[in-house]
Amino acid sequence: EYESVSVSCEEDKEVKAWRVRRKLHKTSSANDSDACSVPAASCSIQYVFESHSGEYWCENHEGEKSRALNISVTGLNVQLSSEASVPLISPDRLQFFEYESVSVSCEEDKEVKAWRVRRKLHKTSSANDSDACSVPAASCSIQYAFESHSGEYWCENHEGEKSRALNISVTAGSVILDVSAQPVKEGSTVTLKCIQEDTE
Repeated sequence: EYESVSVSCEEDKEVKAWRVRRKLHKTSSANDSDACSVPAASCSIQYVFESHSGEYWCENHEGEKSRALNISVTGLNVQLSSEASVPLISPDRLQFFEYESVSVSCEEDKEVKAWRVRRKLHKTSSANDSDACSVPAASCSIQYAFESHSGEYWCENHEGEKSRALNISVTAGSVILDVSAQPVKEGSTVTLKCIQEDTE
């Protein structure tokens, strides 16, 4: 959502009347006055919304059509800032030893203050429903993490919009992989470390 999208039909040397046509999804209700609602050789939508999702194709006055492309516009993360596209984990990693303390939080958006930490524990998990992260809140802390706390954690608001989920793993083993929980850009340098549990 809010990206700019242009759709155009390449002109044929013999037929100059190719026009962009579209069929919006049944759930779509884009304003008929927007740029792509009127057949033309090209159109640009300055700010796309989910309602612009649908099939787009080229068609001429004789009814000949190109293959259709299904354009999908998603708004799942539209209210989340780039820093909050995933939950914030402290310490900043995805693997933890049992009995470590773990905090999960959702960064508050200036316009939407209702982001809450949600989770889906692994099928083998049986964490107590009374622990800190079982109740949706802007942040939660698990003082002593156990394997049963392993699972997916994400941010969600009252409208059902969700961030990407992070898969947190708690192990009773003696070695874990230390890598940042936050996404990195393609081509970035990433350092991976193995941490051995301090048994002293």
